[in-house]
Amino acid sequence: MTEDWLQWRDQEEQKDASPWFGMLFYDAPHGYDVPADAAH
Repeated sequence: MTEDWLQWRDQEEQKDASPWFGMLFYDAPHGYDVPADAAH
C-alpha cells in the first residue's frame, strides 16, 4: 500500500504544484476477524 501511494504521490507532484493531502490508513489493528470458537 505504501509503495502504491508513493508512486501516486510522485505522479501528482509532476502534474501540478498545488497543495494536496494524502492519507494512508493502516487498519490492521481494527481488521481482525477472530472465529467465535477461538481461545482468548
